Amino acid sequence: MCNTEKHSETSTRLIVAMFLFIGVLFTIASLSRTQQIVNVDVERIDPISTLDCHRRLYTYRVTQRDENGKECWDTLSVLSCWGRCDSNEISDWRFPYKKSSHPVCVHYGRNKALAVLRHCEEGALPSAARYEYLEAAGCRCQACSSSDTSCEGLRYRPHRSQPDFIGFGNK
Repeated sequence: MCNTEKHSETSTRLIVAMFLFIGVLFTIASLSRTQQIVNVDVERIDPISTLDCHRRLYTYRVTQRDENGKECWDTLSVLSCWGRCDSNEISDWRFPYKKSSHPVCVHYGRNKALAVLRHCEEGALPSAARYEYLEAAGCRCQACSSSDTSCEGLRYRPHRSQPDFIGFGNK
């Protein structure tokens, strides 16, 4: 081999190595952006005495499967709404003989968030590790809207407390 061929081969290898290095850096940078520790301005709330609607940090174990059935999982903390809202009823001479106002504590704006699940079965596709979810940007008391909130109450949703009724039990 002559010197020009050696130089050309070395240059090609150097360029390939640089592209691989840059690709690894971009991957690490994107992972670090999606898994930041977020300092949340959630004040300490006394659940017994509060009569307000607040954002609260809830922690869940989330799982997600890829199209091959391989699973990824992690523990995730999500901002959601919690609290009490002032409700009232005023008597009225017309049926049903009252005017009711029963607002509920709901999200006032939502932010889309992304987490990269840290624990995956061997052979799981990268798409199974990307978990997208919504967080509460703020919370407020307002009339319940069934377009984005379950307004019925627990007595109308037996499947929430007893999943066997709709086929999710162990038989």
